Amino acid sequence: MSNNYGILTVKMNPRLSPLIVAFLLLLLPASTLARVSIPEDKQIPVFLKILAYDRNLNQRAGDKIHIGVIYSDRDDPEFGENLSKVIDALSENLNAEIRGLPMTFSVLKFNTPEEFARRLKEREINIVYLTCGLRENLPDIVAVTRHLKVLTLAAEIIYLKSGVALGLHPIRGRPKIFINLKASRQEGARFSANILKLCEIVGD
Repeated sequence: MSNNYGILTVKMNPRLSPLIVAFLLLLLPASTLARVSIPEDKQIPVFLKILAYDRNLNQRAGDKIHIGVIYSDRDDPEFGENLSKVIDALSENLNAEIRGLPMTFSVLKFNTPEEFARRLKEREINIVYLTCGLRENLPDIVAVTRHLKVLTLAAEIIYLKSGVALGLHPIRGRPKIFINLKASRQEGARFSANILKLCEIVGD
């Protein structure tokens, strides 16, 4: 159902909720969680609404929100399709303003941590969306994002096990927000209680 924040969520028995999270992140096989289970054109608007509840966003972002779409192999059919759909979804939302800030995005291939850090700084990117196919690179990626205070958004919910901050996954047919609270704080974000009460909190 919809809520006051315009974000889709689902009400769950609080006693069952941690079990569902554990089942998703620990017991399901990686291949099940690796798929992008919420269409990209649905993910992006939800992520943008979540960002409005980061109380540190204006301080971190300065005069604009710059999202880096990160990929490793666009030649793989599945990964390439995910990248293309994310680009389309962000293009459709370029008129959005978040906490009074305009938004833009860039597409970056991940090669090495050093190059990744340099390009984030050069382009003043303050948020990254990590597409499919980056699982092996996640330790290097999150080390850079935590150092530079760049918030990470996940295409795959399993990424949160490796320290990515935000992800979405369907529960009973509706998108549910998952947040690695420790990771989000290490990346410089401070989400308000209004959004945290709608999230499932997971640890890295």
